Amino acid sequence: MYWWEERKDVLVREKTRLDKKYPLNDFQFEIEDGYLWLKGTIHIEKKLDFHFPFELKYPKSYPFAPPFIYPKDKSSDWVPGHQFILNGRFCLDIREHNWDPNFSGVDIIESMATLINARVDKYLKKTDKLSVLEGVEPTILETKTKDKICLYSSISSPFKNESGVFKYFTLNELFDNRIIILPDLDFKDILASAFFNIWDMDIFSDKKGIYLKVNLSNINDILGCKKIDELYSCFETTGIIEKQQIETLVTDNESSYILLVDEILKPIVLIKLNKAESDIKFYGLYEIDFEKIFNRIPNKEEKTLLSNCKVTIIGCGSGGSSIAEYLVKSGVSKLVLIDSEILEVENVLRHTCTLKDIGLKKVLALKNRLKTINPIIEVTTIEKNIDSFTEEIDSKIKNSDLIINAIGNSESMVNAYSYLNKITTIHCKVYPFGFGGEVLRIIPDVTPCYDCLYKYLNTELEEIPIHTEFPHDQTINYNITNEGETIPIPSLAVDAGFIINITSKMAIETLLSSKKDLKNKQNIILWGNKKEWIFNEEFSCLKVETKLSKSYNNCIVCHNHDAIHKEVNMDESEMNEYYSAIQIKR
Repeated sequence: MYWWEERKDVLVREKTRLDKKYPLNDFQFEIEDGYLWLKGTIHIEKKLDFHFPFELKYPKSYPFAPPFIYPKDKSSDWVPGHQFILNGRFCLDIREHNWDPNFSGVDIIESMATLINARVDKYLKKTDKLSVLEGVEPTILETKTKDKICLYSSISSPFKNESGVFKYFTLNELFDNRIIILPDLDFKDILASAFFNIWDMDIFSDKKGIYLKVNLSNINDILGCKKIDELYSCFETTGIIEKQQIETLVTDNESSYILLVDEILKPIVLIKLNKAESDIKFYGLYEIDFEKIFNRIPNKEEKTLLSNCKVTIIGCGSGGSSIAEYLVKSGVSKLVLIDSEILEVENVLRHTCTLKDIGLKKVLALKNRLKTINPIIEVTTIEKNIDSFTEEIDSKIKNSDLIINAIGNSESMVNAYSYLNKITTIHCKVYPFGFGGEVLRIIPDVTPCYDCLYKYLNTELEEIPIHTEFPHDQTINYNITNEGETIPIPSLAVDAGFIINITSKMAIETLLSSKKDLKNKQNIILWGNKKEWIFNEEFSCLKVETKLSKSYNNCIVCHNHDAIHKEVNMDESEMNEYYSAIQIKR
């Protein structure tokens, strides 16, 4: 069943908001490939009549993920710097990281209108400055190589000619996240190297791959290939290597990999061959650099009862990994780990995983580590960002006893999903440079949802003497990337550890208590490691009472169907009648 059939009230809310904001609109709902689209025209009046035909695509998890908006023809050159080249989707100020289910398509259209207005202003005033967020378009190379494999070749480059054969060693055939190119060194040198000492690798591996030197001007042509035969033909037409020669090299060496190197023999792209299906896959290369190991150190000082519980942890970075480890050591034996990133050198000093895990996806590295603590635990991994709760993700986490949001953002989206599914959720966050942090526990039918409780917290903070401003360091970049990812703010592991410990303890308390018992517990805890902001002493714990907290009447998360009824001022029969009158083109 589609979302607009299952949640008719949401579509009614959508239509009434659109009609109220744009009474003379030409908007039309349409269904294409199982998705609901809104198509129409934005009219801009700025000394000239400008019309912007658009197409707005609703996600299947709407309203818990934002719609995407495109120009009608999917052209990617409408607003350079604000569109993604491959699909023409706009990068607006409302995206996954700050979407709220109380928003609607109207907010996306308004954001689009702001952007178009800025472009018209730029045209009229002949100014080069936009008044809205600039997005950097990813290159084809960046897009095609978003999935990365860890490549180690920095001890001694094995590449000596324009093409040839190299030996390689994959440390984990199951995950295939890491490929090690064997250096051409003496046996004694290998034994003495950090390379050997960290991974204890089999230096006598006889696996072989093919490497080719390519001109960077030909990369886009190569990245456009989808089949092995098409790839070989591209190599020949671009003058890299004859088709028959590359076929022979691959066959003779039983190679599954082709490594592309640039003019100075630096690896740039790894191609994996699926000979059975004639398919190819491109990987970016994460090359290990041990000099980065201290990059994230800041400049300032700074069981048994739980065995059947299932906990979902969103974010397997420094906080999520430590919380997962504490939970496993406390007896939790069923976990779902969600994260899309790989573990890099600069993560290690704040993570539970070590240099042996570099290049693996964080969820897989953490799973391996947890399995070394308790080999019989059940760990489900999801190698994705939470930009929406898809059917796949929903099927794996909907029966969780607890969700822990350890990424420090996307609270509203996680809040909406967990509250409507009656899953208690803990949101934890560490403040800049680890001067303190916060932990909020949201209990459906006991506390308000996260958004309402956070507003209540801000009200309570007005009563607490604040002797300094919330600390910010101007040298730190607090921007958000185009993908909606918050740039991490470094803190020492020991500083983050206080929040990790509080979160872990609160998680165990949650799993061992009934919701009724938790009502009178401390569901908001603010911890200060230093005497800053609202913390009058070092190592201060502020507990905010939540007994008197209430949901806002118009909160779609807390009041769900009732909030929409109140907004549109319709009873159930009127809403059904209104829904039936909405025309959806099929």
